[in-house]
Amino acid sequence: MCAALARDEDRQVRAWLGMFVPVPEEVRALLLADPEAKVRESALYHWRRAPIEAVRPLLDDPDPTVRRAAAQVAGVVLGSPAEILEQVAAADSGWGRREIVVGALLTDDLADRLYATGDKDIRAGLAANRGLPDRLVTALASDASPAVRLAVSLRPELTEERRAAIDWHVGPEDRILPPAWVMQSLTDPVLMRACAESAHPGMRRFAAYSPHLPGDLVARLAADEDFVVRMLLCENHPAAPGDLLLETLLASPFITRFDQLPQPQFPRAGLARFAESEDPGARLLVARDPEAPAELIERLSHDPSAGVRCVMARDARLPVGRLLELLDEPETVGAAAEGPALPLTAMEAILAAAGIP
Repeated sequence: MCAALARDEDRQVRAWLGMFVPVPEEVRALLLADPEAKVRESALYHWRRAPIEAVRPLLDDPDPTVRRAAAQVAGVVLGSPAEILEQVAAADSGWGRREIVVGALLTDDLADRLYATGDKDIRAGLAANRGLPDRLVTALASDASPAVRLAVSLRPELTEERRAAIDWHVGPEDRILPPAWVMQSLTDPVLMRACAESAHPGMRRFAAYSPHLPGDLVARLAADEDFVVRMLLCENHPAAPGDLLLETLLASPFITRFDQLPQPQFPRAGLARFAESEDPGARLLVARDPEAPAELIERLSHDPSAGVRCVMARDARLPVGRLLELLDEPETVGAAAEGPALPLTAMEAILAAAGIP
């Protein structure tokens, strides 16, 4: 079906393909080769993890909008050295300068000129640029800026000994955005193994973005001492252990903590033990336990947290009388209306109130 849509005569159909639902990589490759520039551009923007081999030919696409899209996906800044220097000078923020330099196609002369500016954001961009000459890698490894030293320490070509010699720091709350080379290398088994086995938590975090890690590396990262490594593994790998999914949900301070609940390996048995937890996010898990008694579901339907009450309202074990009470509460009316035990008369009353015959 997807392959047929990728050949549809309507350009808009082809351009929208992959925008709302995932499509196979071979179909995305068809879209990248589409004769219409708008389709190629759309395919690039909706295949953010496209392998660099698929993107690189489009850096020379005859259409400028496609070239710009390919450059953004590949993390490459197009232009002559003079044009890149102009872009850096015109950037209105340190982050903007850093991102331009990270993706710049470096010559030795351009690298030297950027280094000579003395700007720490430019140096941080150089430190993360894959084309940086090794002599400047060595120079930046002892830079006065911690951010620059950290960026150098995350270069994929460094040996573990050379990486360890750099004075870098990564704390549990430090956020490290993966550079373009990470997202382009997620299917590279050799590089991902090197990242996963690194002593550097930032490198292990990079490995945890890959959904293609083999079982031994999944087990290794699942036991990692760095919480962010474990969390990223849960977010990205389809075979992340169920116990780790639960552990991460309970420990995560982020709004995305519940995103892994639909995973088939997320545990269900024994979740009733969280009924007395101080964390409302843990209490709402009780409804996922097939052995949780109706009395417990009813008790939690009176929980101080509206979120917990809503989850219990959607549970078929909740007594009808209590479900109807939740239907009259502003915070739970929507959830109660979804309750599988809702009587037909209540459904008809809802539709009548909305003017639906």
